[in-house]
Amino acid sequence: MNESWPLSVLIPTYRRLDSLMRTLDSLQAQEGSFEIIVVDNAADENVRDALGRFTGARNPVRWIPEPRLGLLYTRSSGAMHARSALLAYVDDDVTIRRALQTAYGVRREARRASGLAIDHHATRSIRAHDVDLLFFPSVSRLAASTPFPSIIAVHDIQHRLQPHLPEYAPPGLWDELENILRRAASGSALLVAESETGREDLLEAYSEHGLTSDRVMVVPYAVPGYLRKRPLEHETARVRETFSLPERFLFYPANFLPHKNHAVLIEAMGVMRMRYQLRPSLVLVGDRGAGLRARTFANVMETARRVGVVDQIRYLGFVDDDDLGGIFSAADVMVMPSSFGPTNLPILEAWEAECPVVTSDLRGIREMCGDAALLVDPGSVDDLCETLRALWTDADARAALVGRANIRLQEFSPSRLRDALFRVFEEGKRRATD
Repeated sequence: MNESWPLSVLIPTYRRLDSLMRTLDSLQAQEGSFEIIVVDNAADENVRDALGRFTGARNPVRWIPEPRLGLLYTRSSGAMHARSALLAYVDDDVTIRRALQTAYGVRREARRASGLAIDHHATRSIRAHDVDLLFFPSVSRLAASTPFPSIIAVHDIQHRLQPHLPEYAPPGLWDELENILRRAASGSALLVAESETGREDLLEAYSEHGLTSDRVMVVPYAVPGYLRKRPLEHETARVRETFSLPERFLFYPANFLPHKNHAVLIEAMGVMRMRYQLRPSLVLVGDRGAGLRARTFANVMETARRVGVVDQIRYLGFVDDDDLGGIFSAADVMVMPSSFGPTNLPILEAWEAECPVVTSDLRGIREMCGDAALLVDPGSVDDLCETLRALWTDADARAALVGRANIRLQEFSPSRLRDALFRVFEEGKRRATD
């Protein structure tokens, strides 16, 4: 390994060129020397060409295409191409405003930093930097294999709860996820879940592999920063014009995968049209990509043609965060019949934009939403049809949902997330130094 760089900054990205470029600009403004590796899950040559702007920059930027979809692959690919023993993972939609080469346990000042998770590639280098504790914002091979005290965020264990889904069909994927989580259960200082339901799932699945209740803590979701930074009422008119949005519409923001249940929603729209002569427009955003995603998208559109609602569907493709908030705000209803839980971030995005929510009646989602959303059986066309019909035709019911959501949203404030995260860090550090 060429260790001429004291730090390698790895940025997994997928079709977010505008926000990626802002992240890169903020990195170039940092003090110190480091290399930057952009691992592109879309293998988009437009991204490669755009990175040419950083040719000759003090901190060089390299483009690595990674055709295998998923953070497991992008993070591992980035680590293999790194020229430093110390790695920092940065999301492609954050702005780094504080010194890069700090992390909780390395420099106390970084407790307020966001968007970074420091990882290691060599034990010697980590020890040389006096790291007390590593924080991993998601599950990965690197997180599970580190010999140092670590905190790992586990967003769900759906491979355990729904192993029959096509998402887990690729050879070796289920075994890889399971092995990683078993190692994390037995070896990490703490695991972090997004809800009490997620915590219960982890304990039920991995207690036999050494996970104890005192080693699983909860850090709840918070409303994403991109929605809190701008007045959404000013965005609505702009995005309506930009995307030629219908006057009224349902909105489903989701990549095309079988567990998202797009086809059930399309079938429900067909029943609404036939049974009640209602023809709501449906705006879809999200990646249709290749492989399973492309096949799922094709199935969705074929279903729309079969039930006679293809003329009601507007597919916008991948939409940047700069536009997403305005679409939420313009929509009459956000509908999300996903079969995955135990929490889903678009629910909070819709609440913040004062968009009524119809989502799945699932353990975890039920506790997250309370009375601030209408819940449906995600596999029932009839249940979804009747619920959407009632909400689509009743402005008072929509307003009542928005009112209850405004109250519920207080439980998902940034301050609650911050306080919970600091408690996790303090407990993790206590365990690391015991």
